[in-house]
Amino acid sequence: MVNKKQFSQIAKRIVKSNKGLQSPRIMHPIREWFIGITLAVIVFVACGAWSAYIHMKHKDLSVKQLNEIDSEVVVYKESLVGTAIKEFSERLDKHDVLLQEISANPIIEDVPEEVEDTTVATASSSEVITDEELPVVVSNEVEEDAVTPEEAETDGEVLEESMLIE
Repeated sequence: MVNKKQFSQIAKRIVKSNKGLQSPRIMHPIREWFIGITLAVIVFVACGAWSAYIHMKHKDLSVKQLNEIDSEVVVYKESLVGTAIKEFSERLDKHDVLLQEISANPIIEDVPEEVEDTTVATASSSEVITDEELPVVVSNEVEEDAVTPEEAETDGEVLEESMLIE
């Protein structure tokens, strides 16, 4: 039989089981908002401090002081400028003369003639030919030392028959 102690223990277990697990790994919205707002305030304060530092550093400078430091005095030399102008005007004249010569004598490029399209026959099969099967080609070309029969008679030399052209 179930007595009062056992019944109360069962009741405590049921009541405690409803609370769920307590884990520090679970997100806590209050903690997350606190960290986010704290970081935002730190960044805002750091930017403000940096801006104030830069303002204090540069507030005493004026535009007049910056111009005096960076500017240099440029000396105008009339003779040097005159020679430069003269040289550039001579270059301009030479350039104009060259342009007139080019426009008077246009360059004509050689245009290659159109080549007719030729069709090349290709073999559908290939055969292996040995040196013994190669045909012997007889040359009909005239040798450079060969002489016609008329030339042989006029020179008065005796020539072999193999050198005569028939």
